[in-house]
Amino acid sequence: MMYNGVMKIIEQIAEEAKKWEHKGYYYKLADMMQIAIVGLLSGNRTVIEIHSWAKGENIQPHLKRHFQIPKFPTYQQFLNILHKVPVNELNSFFIKIFTEMYTTRGKTISLDGKAVRSTMTIFDREKPLHIVSAFLAENNITIGSLAVDDKKNEIPAVQELLKLLDIDGAVIVADSLNSQKKRQKS
Repeated sequence: MMYNGVMKIIEQIAEEAKKWEHKGYYYKLADMMQIAIVGLLSGNRTVIEIHSWAKGENIQPHLKRHFQIPKFPTYQQFLNILHKVPVNELNSFFIKIFTEMYTTRGKTISLDGKAVRSTMTIFDREKPLHIVSAFLAENNITIGSLAVDDKKNEIPAVQELLKLLDIDGAVIVADSLNSQKKRQKS
């Protein structure tokens, strides 16, 4: 059952990625997206780790057979191709997939914002990346998230995230800053 669900997601990603194909690349974006997802599911957490994993002796024959790629791209090519993915569209796509897979009716959706402090040193940023996430408590899974500029933009981001989610019949839990009367009506 789990395998079929994962394969369905990978196939849907490939189909969605066809919209983002870019002429001039030898490698298909859809193939690279699928490899990135399989790499993530295999425990790799960064693009460097996914690329190293995909270039491995044990993995290469499987990728060649499944994707008909005679030679895997260099790290820079792989990164350039993945950069062609419109992040907001991909995020909306994943939110759609997870809301189809997990019903929210009668369940608790917890909304919270977090600053990812490590992004300051990793990406040499002045401020950390701030993310607002929707966590489906009963299933222990994040069903959606949005990046925001900083804590000040958390309220509009929560409202936007709620618009993307199927919240009909769900119990919504959020910080008190999101419980202002004006905000509750949105």
